[in-house]
Amino acid sequence: MSENNQKGYPSIEETHSEYAFQTVTRSGKPKTIVWSLISLLCGISALITSVFGLPGIILGILAIIFAIVSRVVLGYFDGMLTFGFILGIHGLFIGAASIILVEYFGDGEHSNLWDYIKDVFKKINEGPVS
Repeated sequence: MSENNQKGYPSIEETHSEYAFQTVTRSGKPKTIVWSLISLLCGISALITSVFGLPGIILGILAIIFAIVSRVVLGYFDGMLTFGFILGIHGLFIGAASIILVEYFGDGEHSNLWDYIKDVFKKINEGPVS
């Protein structure tokens, strides 16, 4: 028993170091938010790379899969999981739209939407041809 605790209860320092960063399930396994964090990072990456088409689709699917795994592991929805899921869906759809726009409505010179956007800005900066 410590000097500061006369009733026999463990001190705050003793319990805080063991349980501060994990929640223990009924089976004794700690719950972790790693899957939520991976889902969030994949969702952000999917949204950023969605103008390239295929990378946005792949990362969007991974963000959705990791969000589902995180939901199963945690047992509830947390903010990172939800945000990663939403960004994954947006990255998936924008990536698919990018491929559709370039393939079906493009002029055949550009391989992805980003090349098309760069070409448009290049033409704008050149100004009118006289």
